[in-house]
This record gives sequence, C-alpha cells and structure tokens, in this order.
Amino acid sequence: MNKNLFKIFFIMILIIGGFNLAEAEEIEVDGGIHNYSNKNAPKKIISQNIKKFSLIIEDDAAEDHFISGRCTMKIENTPEGLKMTFLSGKNPELNKSKIINEKILKELQKLIIENDVASINGHNKWNSALGNFLDLEIVYESGEVISVYGEGGEAVIPDNFNPKIFVKFFCDKLKIKT
Repeated sequence: MNKNLFKIFFIMILIIGGFNLAEAEEIEVDGGIHNYSNKNAPKKIISQNIKKFSLIIEDDAAEDHFISGRCTMKIENTPEGLKMTFLSGKNPELNKSKIINEKILKELQKLIIENDVASINGHNKWNSALGNFLDLEIVYESGEVISVYGEGGEAVIPDNFNPKIFVKFFCDKLKIKT
C-alpha cells in the first residue's frame, strides 16, 4: 500500500513540477518592452468638445522640475463647475486648482490638434525599467477617447509626445510661475 501511495505522490510531484516549468517558459526576460498598443485606435478625432482631460507624467531624469516627479494635470466637471488642476509630486508648493471657463477647453483642443496627439492614440507600452510614466486620457462629448500609456524606461514613451507643452499650458492658465 505504501508503494502505491509513494508512486501517486511521485507522479503528482512530476505533474505539478511540469506545470511550473510550462509557466516559467512563458515569462519574458526583464527589460524587454511589452507592447499592448491598440493598433486599431482612431488616429483622428472628429469631435472638438473635450469633456475630460487627464495627464499624469513622470520623468525622473528630466531637468525640468515640473516633470521630474509625478505630475498630474486634469480638467474635469465638478459640482462647483469646470475645474483645472495641476499637482506636482516633488514640488507641492506648485499645486493649484481653479474653476475655469469652457473657453480654455477650446484652447486645449487647439493645442491637441497642433501637436497631433491623436496620432499616438492607443499607444500602450511597459517595461521593467524605472523613471518614466505617461498616462493620458482625453474624453470627448461624442464618446471618442484618446488614450496613451507608457511605464518604465524612456523607450516606452512615444517619440513624438512632448509633455512640456501641456505643463506650459496648465502653468499659464493657473498662473503658476515657471
């Protein structure tokens, strides 16, 4: 009886060990870029009416003190009205929010068009490196969305994306000294 139990136990160890080996083969090497981009995301947005804007960026190697820590810029509807917010992770004295006029959304949309932000819609890359983070979401009244994500090293951030244009825009509108 003990020999049968031993055989069953031995077979179970082989089976369980085999599953672990199969899982180990699926793990990708650290440092490689994981590309989860949506190639079918629209590269042109028809709507001109922004409903919500959210940009979170971080570049630990940047000399610009606005983006060297995690920086959040957003515009959203609140019970008080349309609210524009700038939050700096490393410089909380720069944090500022205020209720804004909808005219600012038109100016922001013009900036989005001029910099062809829709062309990177659907970008979503990750790697295990540290230092860079990008999470952009622009929601339009039509339901259209621009969504861009990158986390890890510099290689996961789209080459043609310049967060400084949005930092300047938010600082100008919120009268934050640069």
